[in-house]
Amino acid sequence: MSGYLHEVLRNNQYALLAVLLLQMMRSDRAGDKEKILLIYAISGILVWAGDFDPIFVYRSIVFVLFLWLEFFCSDVWRVRYFSILGKVADFVFRFLFIDGGFFFTIAMHVDGLLAECEALVQWSDYLLLGFLVAACVQCARQSFEIKPIGEIVENCLTKTHSIEKWEEYSRYRRKYDILCRLEDKGYFNRRLFKHRTSLLRMVGVFIRSVFWRTKNRDFSGTSGICGAGTIEMQLIRCIGLEFGSYRCFARRKLFELFYTNLIINSYLRRFARNSPKRGNYRYWLIRVYLDSVPVKMGKSALNPLSLPEGETTFDFIFGKPFEQLTDEEFFVWCLGLLHYENGVGANAVALHRSEIKGLELDEGVISEIVKRLRER
Repeated sequence: MSGYLHEVLRNNQYALLAVLLLQMMRSDRAGDKEKILLIYAISGILVWAGDFDPIFVYRSIVFVLFLWLEFFCSDVWRVRYFSILGKVADFVFRFLFIDGGFFFTIAMHVDGLLAECEALVQWSDYLLLGFLVAACVQCARQSFEIKPIGEIVENCLTKTHSIEKWEEYSRYRRKYDILCRLEDKGYFNRRLFKHRTSLLRMVGVFIRSVFWRTKNRDFSGTSGICGAGTIEMQLIRCIGLEFGSYRCFARRKLFELFYTNLIINSYLRRFARNSPKRGNYRYWLIRVYLDSVPVKMGKSALNPLSLPEGETTFDFIFGKPFEQLTDEEFFVWCLGLLHYENGVGANAVALHRSEIKGLELDEGVISEIVKRLRER
């Protein structure tokens, strides 16, 4: 009997490891991060102190984490509404850039990476341990965090403004065109029933913004150069990241690129492709955007999350809701999206004379509004 058990364990050790790890993940005694840290520790013991093949240990752990994070997690929206490709993209991002999987992957492949370098082979065990520690530190620190997808959709996207009211929102197309002229000229020209953006588009917008800033000698703001994102991407960034995550530039940009598509499309797929709601969702989404993004009119930015419930940045700045703003007042508000170092002033107005002229706005009225706001 003992010989048979030994044979079973020897031939199926990685399958048994996967079952053991999955059973550990099911425990309610710790959070997901603590469970992942424990799994990393166990993998280090098995590989460093045991005779387990690190590649097979790695595959077992990735398989278990994928099942847990995408099919058994508490975020119901992610489980139910993300497609298989969406789940894979979500898992890869979380594993590599949030849960320390990048360093863990290197740790489990140290032997293969050093195979051609005999001088460093003797240090492989220490490198494995070092990268495992780095993976645990990144996972434990949580310097970059994403809010639960269900919370993003239900508490941010759909709580205040409903896609059912897209016809009501469409009455303000003139103001939306003003915003798009400054932030995202192609917003209303993209595909109607599905959101899609790409790294290539981001690079193109980035290059154009650099040329524009250089031509106009305008380096007082950063959003035009650093942003290069669509209105949808800006929105998801503002409502989807936990406090403190914004400073992680590279991961933030990857988050915008992947999760804008994942979140918006997972919501839109609930409607038929020929549904008026899906075909006109941009009116609803841009209305949500207006109440969700921070603006910088003076020395410091005004974040909607810091305002009392029910109050918007329009109420705070102009003392009236978005619907009652004049086109010139709304244009001034849009200038605040560019986050100029010293706020919106005469220089910001002068830099956008071509937009003011193209939109047939009154520059004198705009200058008066800016002056009045700065004197408050």
